[in-house]
Amino acid sequence: MGAEGSLAAALAEPGALPRLKGMTWVFSDFWLNEGESELGDALSRLVSAGQEVVLVQVLSPLELAPAFSGDLRLVDSELATGKDVAMTGKILQAYHRELEQYQLYLSRFAAERGISYVMIPTDTSLHTAIFGLLASSGLVVS
Repeated sequence: MGAEGSLAAALAEPGALPRLKGMTWVFSDFWLNEGESELGDALSRLVSAGQEVVLVQVLSPLELAPAFSGDLRLVDSELATGKDVAMTGKILQAYHRELEQYQLYLSRFAAERGISYVMIPTDTSLHTAIFGLLASSGLVVS
C-alpha cells in the first residue's frame, strides 16, 4: 500500500471526514506502510471531527498461527513483492513475539488517543464477533 492507499491520504481528501458526530469503525489487518505519525494524524482527524473511533484488526488464522516450515517464498498479495525465507521453529517463535508486541503497540497507540482497539480473527463467526468479542469490549450492546 503506497501513500495513495493510506488511511491518512484517504482522510485528507476533501469531504472525507464525517460532518456529524458519530462512530467510525476502521477494519484492517494494520500491516501498514504508513508511519506512526501518519496513522496518528489520520485518527486524530477523525477524533477531532467528533468521531468515536474503533480500530478492528482482522487477521487470518495463518497470520495468527502460521504452520509453515522449510524453504519458502512469501508473497505480499497487496504489493506483489516476495521474499525467500527459511522457515524454522525459531523464526516462528520470533514471529509470534513480534505479532504479540505489535498488537500491544496498536492497543496502546489507540488507548493514548482515546480510541478503542479489538482484534477479531477472520474465522470468527459474525455472531461471535458481535455478541462475544465486541460486546465483551463494551463496543456493542447485546
